[in-house]
Amino acid sequence: MKKKLSDIIIRSLILCFIFFEFPSCFKNLTVQNLVYFNDFETGQLNGVVTGRFYLSTDTAKIFTFNGSKVLGGFNNGLFSIGLNHLPVHNAINIEFDLYIHGPWGGDSLSSINVPDLWKILIDNQNVLLTTFSNTNQKQSYPNYYLTGSEYPARGDAYINALAGRCSTANQPDGSSWYKFSTTIPHSQDSVNVLCSDALQPYNTGCLKSWSIDNLKITAIKY
Repeated sequence: MKKKLSDIIIRSLILCFIFFEFPSCFKNLTVQNLVYFNDFETGQLNGVVTGRFYLSTDTAKIFTFNGSKVLGGFNNGLFSIGLNHLPVHNAINIEFDLYIHGPWGGDSLSSINVPDLWKILIDNQNVLLTTFSNTNQKQSYPNYYLTGSEYPARGDAYINALAGRCSTANQPDGSSWYKFSTTIPHSQDSVNVLCSDALQPYNTGCLKSWSIDNLKITAIKY
C-alpha cells in the first residue's frame, strides 16, 4: 500500500514539474476553430451561393437524399461561399459529403473530348481538378486529373453504392458517396470556396449530377 501511494506521489510530482518548468509545451497545441457549418436541414443556404453555366439547365436546390437534406442536383453548375473576419490561423480545412449521381464516365472522353470533370477552388486557386466514375471506366479521384494515376470506378468512396436520383432513382447503385476533405496553408482573414463541374453532355442534369451535405470549414492554428 505504501509503495502504491509513493508511486502516485512521484507521478504527481513529475506532472507538476513538466507543467511548471515547461509551460511552452502547452502553448503550441493545435487550435481548431469551426468557422462555418451547414447541414441544410433547415432548408437555408446560410451564405452559400449557387449558379450555373451557359447552356445549363441546372436547378440546384435543397432536397432530400439518403435520408438527409442535401444541396444539389448540380450539372454544369457551382456553389460558392465566402467568409470574412476569420480567427488567426495557419491552415484551413474544407470538408463535406459529396454525392456523385448517375453514370459519370471517369477519365473517358465525351464526344467533344472532355471528361466528366469536377473541381474545387479556394481563393481562386485550383486545389483539385478530378474525375469520378459510376461506370466501368477508371477515375482520377482522389488524385488530380491527368497526373498519370487512375483508380477503379468509385475508388476511395465512403459508400460506393447508393440509390440514384431522377432518372437513376430506381438503381441501387445509381450514386456513390465520398467524404471529401482538404487542408491547405492559409492565413488571410477571408476565404472563398467554389466547387463546379463540366459534366458532358450539357443539359443532362436528370442523368448526371452531384450534391453536397454537411459543409464544414475550420480555421486551424498550430
